[in-house]
Amino acid sequence: MRLLTGTSKGLHPGAMKRFPLSAALLLLTALLASGPAIAAALDDALDDALAASGQLLVVTSDCWSCTSARLTLYRRDAGGPWRQDGPPVAVTLGPKGLGWGIGLHEVPAEGPRKQEGDGRAPAGVFRLGQVFGYAQAPPPSLRMPYVQATETLECVDDAASPQYNTLLDASTAPARAWNSSEVMRRKDGQYALGLVVAHNPAPAVPGAGSCIFLHIWRAPGATTSGCTAMERTDMERVATWLDPALSPLLIQLPREEYARTAARFGLP
Repeated sequence: MRLLTGTSKGLHPGAMKRFPLSAALLLLTALLASGPAIAAALDDALDDALAASGQLLVVTSDCWSCTSARLTLYRRDAGGPWRQDGPPVAVTLGPKGLGWGIGLHEVPAEGPRKQEGDGRAPAGVFRLGQVFGYAQAPPPSLRMPYVQATETLECVDDAASPQYNTLLDASTAPARAWNSSEVMRRKDGQYALGLVVAHNPAPAVPGAGSCIFLHIWRAPGATTSGCTAMERTDMERVATWLDPALSPLLIQLPREEYARTAARFGLP
C-alpha cells in the first residue's frame, strides 16, 4: 500500500551518512529552479486541478513563522462560484510555521522551503489522500478511502530509503528498507482520525519532507512536528465533508500569499 504522506522528524544518523542533507537540498533546488518550462508546467497543472475541484480546504496564517492559523471550507457546483461551507476553525502548524512544500504549485524563489525535520508545515496547493484512524471501520458517512492505523502501519521518514514518504504496513513489507519511521498507532490519540496530504509525492525528493497529515491536535494551540492539527470534532467534520468525486484540494499559505494566489486563480 503506497500513499503520499507527511510529519517532519529528524533524519536517522545512518540515513545522513548514506544521503547527506546537503545533497538532498541541492537536488531539490535543481528540481524547483530548473527554468521556465517546469514553472509553466506547474502552472498548467495547478490550473487544471483548480478547474476540476469542487472543494477547497483553505488554511491561512498571519505570517510565515506563525504557528496558528484558521481553516475554512469552500465548495461549488460545476461552473458556479465558490461559497463558504460553515464557520472557519482554529488549527495549529509546526513550531516554525510554514515553508514552501512540493505540490501542484510553482515554488517561488523567495520564502522558506520545507525540509525534513525543520518544524514547518508545507505551504502551497496539495491533493489529498486517504483518511486514517484507529477504528476498524471508517466513520459513518465517510466518502474518502480509509485505512486503519494498526500497530504495524508506519510512515517512512528515512530520506535514504526507497520507501521514503510512504505509508505502509510493515508486517507485509518484503524487506525493512528503512531505519526511521513514524508508527501510526500513537498512544496520544492524535492519529485517531487524520488525512494524508500529498506533499512531496512520488518520486519523493529525499530530505524535502515526509509524512504530512491533517490530524487531531495534542491540546488546543499545541504545535505539530510539521502537520496541521485541529480539535477532534473539527477533524471529524473535515473528513466526512470531503468528497473524492469533487477532487478536493488543500491550499495552505500565509494570508498575503493566499491573497496573491486567489487573485491569480480566481479563488474565494
